[in-house]
Amino acid sequence: MDSMRLWDKKTGESLDKDVYRFDKGDVIATYTKVSKRICT
Repeated sequence: MDSMRLWDKKTGESLDKDVYRFDKGDVIATYTKVSKRICT
C-alpha cells in the first residue's frame, strides 16, 4: 500500500519516499530530519 506522505508544513519540502523515487535529494539526510522530529 502506498498511502503515507510527509511534507514540511512551512517549506513544503517532501520528507517521504518521493525523495528517493524522484531523486529530490539525500535520502539519509531527509529520513534523519524525520527521525529527529519524531523523537523530540
